[in-house]
Amino acid sequence: MNSSFKFLSALVLFCGLVVLFFLGLGSISLNEPVGSGNKVEKIAGNIGFYFSVIFAICLASLFAGVALVFRGRKLASQRRQEDSCSANEKVVKAIPTAIISSAMFAGLVVLAIWYSLRWNPDTAWAARVIGEADELQVLLARYHEANGEYPMSLLDLEDNYTEPTNFMSRNAESQGMDCWGYERIGTDHYQLEVTAYSWVSYWDSLVYRSSSDFAEPWFDNCENTDWLDFGKWRYVKGFSSYRDQYYFDAEGNFQQR
Repeated sequence: MNSSFKFLSALVLFCGLVVLFFLGLGSISLNEPVGSGNKVEKIAGNIGFYFSVIFAICLASLFAGVALVFRGRKLASQRRQEDSCSANEKVVKAIPTAIISSAMFAGLVVLAIWYSLRWNPDTAWAARVIGEADELQVLLARYHEANGEYPMSLLDLEDNYTEPTNFMSRNAESQGMDCWGYERIGTDHYQLEVTAYSWVSYWDSLVYRSSSDFAEPWFDNCENTDWLDFGKWRYVKGFSSYRDQYYFDAEGNFQQR
């Protein structure tokens, strides 16, 4: 290969390795504590897209560099056999081919990563958890009937009840159990929550409202495609950001943090 072709190949490979290095630093930095909850939420909400793009650029650069190296070697061999053909012209023709191949490869990588990271709620798991909530809901109804209000905590219930199936181990041979997130909304209503997909400080949730009321501003600002309704249950994408912003006070009134 001539010196200019070697330099181009080395440059492309170097760019790919640099991007890979910074990608590694980025993944390490995400494990460090972040002072602001909103900042963590912002990172978590966009991490799939940004890492897909960076990862695609890295692979494309490496792929292009390797392709240029092999193409250059092939041209060098052909140049020794075909004195009538100019190697420089073939190098020029090889560059667009490598660029187009790299772009197609990067597009396929981005598409594959996007497909793997898309929101894909597990409705089978949701149906199982909704069934597992029956015992707890009966106990809560009995408590309300006997005391005129719902308990402040599930620890106030005397009888045992089924815990929900853990989302992360739902398809394992030995399925783990999660715990119910309970919040009393005044004296006459309550909310149950089970964590679904979770990553760092970002998670989806399966949420039950005894009042079936999801009228908070947070839901008004979300797209309808960000949740699935199952009667009084709602499978919510990114419910962690709701937890960071809103809560119900002791009187059951909706409050913003």
